[in-house]
Order: sequence, then C-alpha cells, then structure tokens
Amino acid sequence: MKSFERSRAGLTVTLSLVAALVGLGACTAGGGAADTVPGDAGAAAKSDAGAAVAQDCSGLPSSQAVSQPCCLALGIDACGANLFCAAFDGRTQPTCYLERSRLALEECTEDRQCVSGACNDDLGQCKSMPGASCDAKVGCATVEGTRAVCVEERCQTTEGEIGDACARDADCTNGTCSADHRCVGKEGATCDTWSNDQCGEGLCCQRGTCADCRPGEGESCGGSVECRPGLRCCRLSGSGSYCYPSCN
Repeated sequence: MKSFERSRAGLTVTLSLVAALVGLGACTAGGGAADTVPGDAGAAAKSDAGAAVAQDCSGLPSSQAVSQPCCLALGIDACGANLFCAAFDGRTQPTCYLERSRLALEECTEDRQCVSGACNDDLGQCKSMPGASCDAKVGCATVEGTRAVCVEERCQTTEGEIGDACARDADCTNGTCSADHRCVGKEGATCDTWSNDQCGEGLCCQRGTCADCRPGEGESCGGSVECRPGLRCCRLSGSGSYCYPSCN
C-alpha cells in the first residue's frame, strides 16, 4: 500500500513539472512576438511619412530593406539606414522608401523624403528644384544657397536684385515685384541710367537713381508733362516753362 502511495505521488509531481514546462513555452512564444513589434500591432499607427493605417505587424522584423514591407510601430527602426517607412499614394501596406526619392509635388511629411530636400509642410507636397516645373502654392526649394521662385509654372533662380524673377514683393531685396514678375527698384534705389525698366511704376532712372519720372525743381515742363508734387510749372518769359515751388 505504501509503495502504491509513493508511485502515485511521483506521478503527480511528474505531471506538475510537465504542465509547468508547457506554460513556460507558451510564455516564451508570446514574449518573442512582443520583442518583434512593440505596442498593439492591430492598432492604427502613423509612419514617419504617409497616412495612418491599421497594421498587423506579426512577423515583420526591424531594419527592412528598400521596397520591403515594414512595421510603422517600430518607428525609426522599421527600415535600414537612409530609408524610411511610409504608406504613400494610397498604399495600405507600408513599405521602405529611399530618402530623397519623392519627386516634385509628390506626397511628403519631411524634407529628407524629397529629391529637392524640401517639403511644404502645410500642403504635404515636395517643393520643386530650381529650373523645374512647379506649382506656385507648393513653391520652390532653396538648393545649396540658390533661391528660386515659381513664376509661370517654372522655378526661376533669383537673388532678389533688380531685374531678377519674383512672385511677390517679399522676393525683392530693395524693390517691388512688377506685373511681369521682375524685381524693380523703389524710389531711391540704384539703377542703370540707360534702362528705365529697372524702376517701379511711375519711376525713372535719373542719374543712376530711381526717381519720380515727373520733372523736379528747375526742370522743363509744359504740355502733358506735369511737375512733381509741391511744384508748379511756371512759364518764364522767352525761355520756356520750368518747375518751381512758386511762379511769383
């Protein structure tokens, strides 16, 4: 009888050990999945680029290669060096893209994704390179210090000097933007005496300076030629008409 009791007790211990080992194996398997993908794999995750998508990351490792599927929840570790994980252009499966691979006007969320190195954060589109076609709302990128503005659907380089391309007054360093999208000088700006188109509306280049086109004090006037504000066109006996503060 005692021998039977000992055998039964030994069997009970053996079964308990087996159950414990099975439980440990299940925990280890669950732990492996958690090590691969942090967080709730079924939840909607947002990549470092692209729209939020609901993704099951089961079996997706980190540091994936270009064009391989990637897990958004892994963040910067989702893809290898110089790559980023995104779900662009309506994709439902995120994939690894090369940095600087997104073309002008394509979807983006960061500068490093665009060929031009510049993303319009408000519109989520890549800016265009100098010399390339463009959309004025998205704009042009500044590349290696070379600034460009979108004029007539093309990025034209500019330094903001008189005669340079512009899309608005702010693009000109010492002038305004004309109707034909060129920087023209304000009153007092330096200009080329032989190029009156360098000065703004109503201004002419006089002695190398943009000034009111109307004649100043002591200058000839008459007919359709009016004097500058504050001056009157006075006719002098036998010598024509000239601008003066008073004709007395």
